[in-house]
Amino acid sequence: LAAEPANIVAWNNRGLALEALGRDAEAAESFQRALALRPGTPEIHFSLGNVLHRLGRHEEAAEHYRRTLALWPNFARAHANLGSALFKLRRWDDALQSLRQAVRLQPDANKPEVAKIHEAIGFALQHLLRDQESLDSFDTALSIDPGNTGIMSSKANALYALGRIDEARELIEKAIGLQPRGIALYTTLSQMKRFAAGDPAITAMEALLPDLDAQPAAQQANLHFALGKAYDDSGDADRAFPHFAAGNALVRRRIDYDESAELAHMQGIAAVFTPQLMRDKAGQGDKSDRPIFIIGMPRSGTTLVEQILASHPEVFGAGEQKKFGEAVAALIQPGQSDY
Repeated sequence: LAAEPANIVAWNNRGLALEALGRDAEAAESFQRALALRPGTPEIHFSLGNVLHRLGRHEEAAEHYRRTLALWPNFARAHANLGSALFKLRRWDDALQSLRQAVRLQPDANKPEVAKIHEAIGFALQHLLRDQESLDSFDTALSIDPGNTGIMSSKANALYALGRIDEARELIEKAIGLQPRGIALYTTLSQMKRFAAGDPAITAMEALLPDLDAQPAAQQANLHFALGKAYDDSGDADRAFPHFAAGNALVRRRIDYDESAELAHMQGIAAVFTPQLMRDKAGQGDKSDRPIFIIGMPRSGTTLVEQILASHPEVFGAGEQKKFGEAVAALIQPGQSDY
């Protein structure tokens, strides 16, 4: 490039080399330089989309995947990666459409990477509250890659959501049999069973403690929480509490809490949602009186109120829904304030 600054191949290959070294931000700059010289190059758009996706710049990544597909409409990996970016943007329906198109275009339907796409389809369906369909997708993924403990865990969570708790627990225990040192599997197991003193799973988790420092902080925290729950279930609070404390300490290190920013956020809510605004916006929305909204502060009894109401045969308790927050998040562009 020093000798020939406009060499597109050199810019692209430099980007690929930087990507292989894990230097995604620098790789993105190289791919952008290549595209500035030749904007209509699909493989460079695809490479740039990949590094932007890993950098968390999902909206930009999605745009480069779309440009790739405008030129290579049958490129299955671009459809799959676009689906992944849209998933991160919480655009579940759009993600589902792209992921399914990726499956349709796969030349070999029995490859492990196709199983991962089916698993991603299952996740998207879960977010759309289509739990039975999500279970079908996880089953398809496991039919392709039956020994994949990650997909087994995904299916176990789907079974649990459908109330098939015994099946969920049996499946996650089978996964642990295949991967006895899989911390994430014990985390899932701890959510699906009540432990008793002498449970072999407790012994297995204890055996992971000596090497725990070599694991990522999130995994360390997960094992502490799982062990804390196991000890607590078995009535050993003295052994449970140190693990809960250790897990919380690890999580706290990853939380960048800014009290002044939080207070400003609360003040922003008060400043925007004035009584006058509420009067001006009155009468909009759906006219149905069927939904019952339970609103309250955390730990104020909202769940109890829901359970009481849901005991009536004509009322269904839908749990704590996140649809409104997800809809708002999808409207906020990078760099914009909340309002």
